[in-house]
Amino acid sequence: MLKLLFQSIGVTILAACVAFAQTGNATITGRVTDPSGAVILGASITATNTGTNVKRTTTTNQEGLYVIPNLIPGNYALAAEFTGFKKLEQEKVLLQVGDRVTLNLSMEVGSSAESVTVTGEAPLLRTEDAQTGMVIDNRRIQQLPQYNRNALAFAILAANVNGASEQGNYGTDFRINGGRTNQTEYIIDGLPVTTGYKHEVPPAVPSMEAVAEFKVLTNGFAAEYGRLSGGAVVLVSKSGNNEFHGQAYWYFKNDKLNANSWTSNRFGRPKGVFHDNVFGGSIGGPVLILGLGIDVRPTFQFENLTSETRKGKGRAPRKQAGRAGSPSQIRLPGSAIHLAPSSSS
Repeated sequence: MLKLLFQSIGVTILAACVAFAQTGNATITGRVTDPSGAVILGASITATNTGTNVKRTTTTNQEGLYVIPNLIPGNYALAAEFTGFKKLEQEKVLLQVGDRVTLNLSMEVGSSAESVTVTGEAPLLRTEDAQTGMVIDNRRIQQLPQYNRNALAFAILAANVNGASEQGNYGTDFRINGGRTNQTEYIIDGLPVTTGYKHEVPPAVPSMEAVAEFKVLTNGFAAEYGRLSGGAVVLVSKSGNNEFHGQAYWYFKNDKLNANSWTSNRFGRPKGVFHDNVFGGSIGGPVLILGLGIDVRPTFQFENLTSETRKGKGRAPRKQAGRAGSPSQIRLPGSAIHLAPSSSS
């Protein structure tokens, strides 16, 4: 009896962890109909991540509805199949962090060997809830200047966000919808990272090169976003795909590039010594067992290594290194970490 009790508790905790880790992933739903508008029961719906070829399959219910939850943000292709109807393929379905979108499908009568392909971008509507916010995509993160290389600082681009600080921390001024600073929640890869009664964000936030995108939630929070009265910032780190991609970078600040301050000029003081170098690299792709030629897809990984050296007048050189390759950035099929569900094909 006691053994069964512990097993039940373990299953409950595991289910809660899996559901909790879904925060930040996307869900797509919709209704499948025939040309007359009647719903189709039992149609097979497959969502394929075009970057990893990972597939998720479901079937429509008695009301013709389908739901595919827990999808990694990215580009998808959607396919609908049913006996007596042409195969319908919808390309260019872009799902972003935290999306809950509706995409209705209308199938044509014909042979299942025939197919109808829609290549235009799918008109995605969020009708499942009243949540509003703004997605800060990777293009903005990589191309917009940010002095301290803090990706979270771009949250100020969203509506209803104001304050004098880059992010919420104890003693700072960062507000969403006028809420208190310590009532802003930060969620990274499905886990809240704010700690303690001060509700501070730890320094172990992925670097700009390791951030895929994040969303600033301002209104209409679902029950999964608890313990906040201001807003939430939901971040998703990068993941690998079918091809290897990488980059190397070096950012530097140097007194040779700076003018002297007004105060130093007034009192005849020379410029101070200041050297700050941030360098590193990142690589992502499928997991391969080298030497054995074993390809374990659909398992993917992304690794990012960042190091910093800084020297200023009156201070010894300081070295700081960080590595963004934690288990939360390793995509395991079917795992509770969530980021690469197993193929159902």
